[in-house]
Amino acid sequence: MKPYVIKGIFQPGSDKYAERELIKFGVKNFTKNENFFEFVGHPKLLVKLNCKSRIFSGFEIKLMEGKARFAKDLQKLISQVKWSDFLTTQKIKIKADSFRSKLYHEGKIKEIVEKTLSGIYDNEATGNTEQKISVRIVENRGTISIDSSGEHLHKRGFAVLKEKAPLRETIASAMISEIYARDDIDHIIDPMCGSGTILSEALAMTYDLNIGKYRGFSFQNWASFPERNIHCFDEPSEKNNRKLKVTGFDIDVKSVLDSRENLSVFNESDYRIEKKDFFDISEIPDSSVILTNPPYGKRIMRTGDAVKIYKKLSDLASKGVKVGFLIPAAMKSKININVKPVFTFYNGNIKTDFLTFNL
Repeated sequence: MKPYVIKGIFQPGSDKYAERELIKFGVKNFTKNENFFEFVGHPKLLVKLNCKSRIFSGFEIKLMEGKARFAKDLQKLISQVKWSDFLTTQKIKIKADSFRSKLYHEGKIKEIVEKTLSGIYDNEATGNTEQKISVRIVENRGTISIDSSGEHLHKRGFAVLKEKAPLRETIASAMISEIYARDDIDHIIDPMCGSGTILSEALAMTYDLNIGKYRGFSFQNWASFPERNIHCFDEPSEKNNRKLKVTGFDIDVKSVLDSRENLSVFNESDYRIEKKDFFDISEIPDSSVILTNPPYGKRIMRTGDAVKIYKKLSDLASKGVKVGFLIPAAMKSKININVKPVFTFYNGNIKTDFLTFNL
């Protein structure tokens, strides 16, 4: 089977970690765009990326590319795709984008795609699964892609209990990537762990966890996808040589219980979750790092409470403790922090920085 042109989609701000991950998976030649990397790979690689990626949001494959100035051009592109290789009984969901092009109305583009598809492929849509198809037109050139992942890959399939406004697992993994390779750190402490996202992602990385054991992907429903390449579902997720333990504290009993449930897929000897107030924490071992996403925005009622939390984190850092945390960019001036962020992203509509100290 000939290789695919694959688009690996990432959250803006995490491109450095996405690039590292591609290299780890053996992808040598790729081009970077605003929010995706493009490269060539066989089905086996596509499966492994979906099962083992910690950073990417999803993976699409490019089906067709060409002129799309007029409706007839787009219809021709759609007609050239061998849809019977991909569509069986899935419900089709079309996403359309257009920039600086004659075909500019996204609703009209979707209508053209739907009408053309219905004329060339008899899809009864009797199944319960959804297949996303993307049509992007830039300067009168169209690209048709099909999603291989299904649900966003931050939905791992385990650790399903969530708190209000939870941190995405892909961002948590980017944070962990900053300290994961360091030999002087063997312990991550999250003193405001919520539902345990940072802790579960740290252990998932340590175990090289295959999320294919816990969730499905769109490519499993493709008519022509070679089943023999769905190999990594059966691979044991063996713990690698990196020894890393995690500890979580939270003042809320429900959060403690949720964290314990979310981490129950791992060995109990590798994690500890306790009810404890962050302000009661004093001594931190030298081989440990505090890595946390303090409550802000929807997760905290009073700005003053958030300021106290960040000042406590800053005090720990001033004493030499290794610390990494997320903070709304607008709040840094309120606690007199002038540190260049390791990376910046938008958490909803909040511009957020990841800062590290003594790392």
